[in-house]
Amino acid sequence: MISPLAFIHPEAKIGENCEIGPFCYIDANVELGDNNRLMNSVTLLSGSRIGKGNTFFPGAVIGAVPQDLKFRGEVTTAEVGDNNTIRENVTINRGTAAKGRTVVGSNNLLMEGMHVGHDCNIGNGCIIGNSTKIAGEVVIDDFAILSANVLVHQFCHIGSYVMVGGGTRTAQDVPPFCIASREPVAYCGLNMVGLKRRNFPMDVINALHSAYLILYQNSKLFNERIAEIRETVMPCKEIDYLLEFLTNSSAVSSAVDALSPHCPYLHSTMQYLIRMVCDECSDFRRDILIDEDATFLELNDIILKSCAYPDNQMTSFYICDEEWQRGEQITREDMRDNVADDFLYTMADTRLSEFLDGGVRHLEYVFDTFNDRVFSLCVRGEEPGNGAPEVVKSVGEAPLQIADADPTAGAFTSVGGDFTEDFGIESYNADEIDFDGFEISDGGFS
Repeated sequence: MISPLAFIHPEAKIGENCEIGPFCYIDANVELGDNNRLMNSVTLLSGSRIGKGNTFFPGAVIGAVPQDLKFRGEVTTAEVGDNNTIRENVTINRGTAAKGRTVVGSNNLLMEGMHVGHDCNIGNGCIIGNSTKIAGEVVIDDFAILSANVLVHQFCHIGSYVMVGGGTRTAQDVPPFCIASREPVAYCGLNMVGLKRRNFPMDVINALHSAYLILYQNSKLFNERIAEIRETVMPCKEIDYLLEFLTNSSAVSSAVDALSPHCPYLHSTMQYLIRMVCDECSDFRRDILIDEDATFLELNDIILKSCAYPDNQMTSFYICDEEWQRGEQITREDMRDNVADDFLYTMADTRLSEFLDGGVRHLEYVFDTFNDRVFSLCVRGEEPGNGAPEVVKSVGEAPLQIADADPTAGAFTSVGGDFTEDFGIESYNADEIDFDGFEISDGGFS
């Protein structure tokens, strides 16, 4: 199981059932647990501490000295837990005197070319994408996902169940359970997909959604927002963790404000160009330009205005996949009897970016609920800018908002029509009616 072309220092400690490929280099002061697999050209340098069941792909380097000018050769470690997948050319530097060790937990996937800086602490179950770079003393909590080419500044704290969008650069803490993306980085909604995949109960998702509405769509002072969450949101361990994160993170109030999508001094707004068509009218089209931070209610209003529809009908949006299969519904009003039954998005409380920043490009807008008549909406692109929603191109007349249904359709072709075909009655004779049991009095039938 150990290639003769591998170099293993006599002082290194190697566990049982390890596979070590050709051209691997294992230094002194290295501990390698059981059942690890090192493909060719893996390097474990002094201070590496490896658990059990990990797989290292070619070119991975663990335990290199820190890229920190303050490092003076102190004895430190780079620790990797169990059952991790470390892909090609991943580098994990060991610690400095600041903390003494760099830690990667268990069951993580570190993709090709990513870097873990000195004194970082990465939790369990994380996925970190290709070429992502994590600077020194960063903390990443369990089950976080960082997409490709993410840059994380030193001392940042990334919360659990976070999704950080590809190419994002952050010098701010990112609180748990959310999506963070854009340039500069901003809060982009709750990580609904991640929470559902992890089987979070719907009442917990509702509570987190309420907490984030208070946190990011509220003009109160930071401490007042925290107090409002404590007072009004359903208590649960997830809310406790969120509040602990918010109150313990360094400079957290400024970090929350910096991540706020409504901070005009810190974020350049993007606008979505949305094209709306209808199967009923081939010559109908509306091109709408609307801010990414606008709510679905604002999109609803501009649609109604562009079609000259009155605002007196129940309408809703559906998030669709590439095949136009319906997913999440966004309703005008929350009409549930029990809010814990299921999670519900309402137009006024849901911003476009919560879905469209996550890659959604297809929507359906139900303008005639009783007949399920819809407009199809497709995000055609994004461009810098901000301003009120506007229709930049209008072609054709919109269909009638309410279908002109014929109440006598089908068997009932007219009020005076022939009913015998559907009811099987050939003739009618009043003399055959049995009036037993009916008495006529001044008060009518009795």
